[in-house]
Amino acid sequence: MSKLTTPKWIEEGPLDLEYKSYKFLQRVKELEGLIQTNLMEALWEIDDTLDYLYRYDAIKQTDNDLVPEMGFIGFPMDDLEMVFTTEEDMDTNDIVDMLYEEAIDKFEELHEAVSYTHLTLPTIYSV
Repeated sequence: MSKLTTPKWIEEGPLDLEYKSYKFLQRVKELEGLIQTNLMEALWEIDDTLDYLYRYDAIKQTDNDLVPEMGFIGFPMDDLEMVFTTEEDMDTNDIVDMLYEEAIDKFEELHEAVSYTHLTLPTIYSV
């Protein structure tokens, strides 16, 4: 498993929603331009960011508050605790919680734009 890279727009700067929103949208705009000049660098960053955001989403979806009660199986679950571990721990915070779904949408749009504009299939002609 490769190591996750935290996007710079998440990692750097103050924990402020307006600031993080601005930096996130700024990076999306920069990547749109980078696609035209350095496709592979843009793709690496888009893919790394999507990997991070998908993992973040998975952590949010499996948060302990969302796990259903399991008392119906007749086993005393009050004293048990489920622990999930990975190679790395991912910190979550309220600011990223408010942005990550929109960020996934924007970075998926970038990835899709790359796929449609730069990766075309050859045309087969019949004679």
